[in-house]
Amino acid sequence: MNEHAPELPDGDDVPDEELSSEQYREAAEATLQRLMSYLQPFGQNLPLQTSVSDLSDPHLRAGALFSVPGSELSTWQVIKILLLDDFGVHVRLFGNAFARRPATVAPDLLDTSPFFSTAPEDAGYEWPLSVGHLPLLARTFLGMHPMFIADTEVDEDELDDYGEWKEAGGGYL
Repeated sequence: MNEHAPELPDGDDVPDEELSSEQYREAAEATLQRLMSYLQPFGQNLPLQTSVSDLSDPHLRAGALFSVPGSELSTWQVIKILLLDDFGVHVRLFGNAFARRPATVAPDLLDTSPFFSTAPEDAGYEWPLSVGHLPLLARTFLGMHPMFIADTEVDEDELDDYGEWKEAGGGYL
């Protein structure tokens, strides 16, 4: 890299610190609405009282990666179980989208970074959702028809958002 060359933005994404508070609020609100729309159908046909103990998958443990229907039509995404409790499954939804249900993934390439495109050709495009901590009711998780991919480790920093959620007395989706 030439230290005298000016650093030019590539126009692909806008870091959070470059968004005004109003833009950030609007983006967060739009993301929450998309997230609720995405999750809404998954628990519809299952009993309300579905609990984690009803989930008999032997792979159901912290660090497990599963493929689930994607937030965009005809796509698949990957979730990682961060931890389980009596009420639900705490997961990380990665923003990587796949055209086919993945049977394997490279965990180091999974990403939860939000993406905001400023390119004119991307106007109106909705990128796949990515969420660092998503507290799911057991019935929502089960309704996603997760398919086990692999076991990984949960890094301490992956639980930061969970800690904030717990401290705030958050609910489940």
